[in-house]
Amino acid sequence: MDVFSDGTPCEGDPDEVEVQFSGRAVSQRHVSSNPHAGEVRRVEAASGVWMTKAKIEIETENAKAREQADQKRLIGLAKQTQIGLANIGVKYEMTSIANILRLAFSHQGRHDAVIADEEVRNAIEILHAAKQYDCHLVSRLLGCEPPRAQSFGVPEAQLT
Repeated sequence: MDVFSDGTPCEGDPDEVEVQFSGRAVSQRHVSSNPHAGEVRRVEAASGVWMTKAKIEIETENAKAREQADQKRLIGLAKQTQIGLANIGVKYEMTSIANILRLAFSHQGRHDAVIADEEVRNAIEILHAAKQYDCHLVSRLLGCEPPRAQSFGVPEAQLT
């Protein structure tokens, strides 16, 4: 039987409602006037079929935002690495560095036994060196050495 909050029935006999409530306390549920953070959301999310569409929309928006943030992070790291390489005298295209870093990001977190491709391993090493801002290591891994200082007459063989 449906009952209003004051105990009066929505339909049916009022005496029947009094008999139901006479043996026990009228209200066994406690409604919190100031629930803890996230408690209402947790209860609604667990029981609400009506929230499935909203959940799906939120998940797709979050995935899109995560992808955009990863892309911005990748481009920012590639620009920073390219500027660092330019400071030590190595000219390398930013988009090429971005492609290498994208390859490393896609394989990041996998075990070394899973990664058999040498190009992927090299890309991951470049990623770690770029994160540490070790431009000399990045240039060595890319295969382009920075120019050496002029020796002013000392033969090249004596420098090495």
